[in-house]
Amino acid sequence: TFYFPAAAGETFYIRVAALDGETGVYTLRCEKRLAADMNDDGQVNAQDLLLFSQQWLEDQCQASQWCSGADLDLSGTVNLGDYVQFLQYWLVGDN
Repeated sequence: TFYFPAAAGETFYIRVAALDGETGVYTLRCEKRLAADMNDDGQVNAQDLLLFSQQWLEDQCQASQWCSGADLDLSGTVNLGDYVQFLQYWLVGDN
């Protein structure tokens, strides 16, 4: 897994080489997403809070999923720091 900062609308090109020497070029396009939108419906509401709460105090968050997105500060644990960030998005999004 490789993480890099990206902004909505940016396009990245990556070259991937297989162990047998085959290579390919892939295009990645970044889309705008609300960080606390746990169910990707374009808004942060009670449904997202329910999903967030199901990860509460989980301390085995890995870089591949960050506890289903609930580890907003990428610390490895879903805790008060993540909840503070979650609240910054509360009731934001499509209506």
